[in-house]
Amino acid sequence: MRVFALPLLMLMALGSAGNAAEISASFVEPPRGDSPAPPRLERASATADIERGQAVNGSTVLSPVLYGAGNNYSYFRFANGTGSTATFSATLVGSPTGTNYGTMNITVAANASPQYSITDIFTALRISGPSASDRQLSLYVTSQHAGRAVSVQHVNYNSQNGFFENLSVCTYRSGGVDYSYLSQQLTNVHTSLISGYPSTVYFHNFYALNATYRANVYKAGTGAFLGTLTLGLAANDTAVLNMADVERTLNYTPGPGEYHVNMFFSADTVTFNGMAVQSINNQQLNSLTNISSSCLINP
Repeated sequence: MRVFALPLLMLMALGSAGNAAEISASFVEPPRGDSPAPPRLERASATADIERGQAVNGSTVLSPVLYGAGNNYSYFRFANGTGSTATFSATLVGSPTGTNYGTMNITVAANASPQYSITDIFTALRISGPSASDRQLSLYVTSQHAGRAVSVQHVNYNSQNGFFENLSVCTYRSGGVDYSYLSQQLTNVHTSLISGYPSTVYFHNFYALNATYRANVYKAGTGAFLGTLTLGLAANDTAVLNMADVERTLNYTPGPGEYHVNMFFSADTVTFNGMAVQSINNQQLNSLTNISSSCLINP
C-alpha cells in the first residue's frame, strides 16, 4: 500500500510564539465497514403516534424549527461517525396541538453528514407545512445506533439577508455518557464552492507536550474518503486551517454540489487532548459564526 505525501504546508499557529504547526497529507483510507452510498430521505411507511408526555424520551429534540417566518429556514445535518451505514428517524411535531406530522427515515453512509432543509422534510412528508392550529414545530430524532458516533446539527439560514447561525441546543445527561467525541469531529465544513461563507478550522492542542493529531477528511454527502491531514503541534498550540489550503494539500477540487466535508480527528498519543472548532466568515454581513456544536443522538 502506497502513501503519497505532499510537501509540508506550514501555517502560522496561535498560542506558541515562534512555533508553527506542521501539516502534511496522506491518502491511505482507514478501515471502514461499507462503501460510500448516496444518503436517502424517505417517509416512514408507518408512523407511531407521539404522546406529549412521552415525546422527549429516547429522542434528541431540535426546537424551534424555522419554516419561513422572517425568511428564516432550518437545516439539519445528520452525521454518521460509525464504520457502517446508519439510519436516523426524524419525527415532525406541532405545537401547541402535539400533532405528529410524520416520520422520515434518513439513511446515511459511514462518515457522511447529508444536509436537509425543512422544505425537504415537508416534501418527504407530503405536506406544505403545519396546520393553522400549530404555531411552532419541533423535530424528534433517534437512531438505531447507540453510543457517541451519531449526531445531528441544526442551523438557521435567512434567505433575505444571508444571516447564518448554529441553533443546536443539546441536552447533556449524567451517568457516564462520553461527550468528548463532539470535540473530535467537525461536520459540514464549507468547501471553497461556498465562497461567500468560507470556513476556517482551528485545532488546539491543550496537552502540556508536543503532540501529533490526524484528521481524516471525507465528502459530507457520500462519506467518500479524501485523505488524512497530519498535524504536528507544540504544547498549547493551535493550527489554523484555511479550507482552500486544505483542498490544495489534499489535491481535492470540489465537484458540483460538493459543498461540505467532514473532519474526524484522532491522536497518535494514548489520550486525545485536542479541540476542533469551525468558524464561518459571513462575508455578506462581515461577521464570524461558530458552527462547531452538534448534538449526540441517544446519548
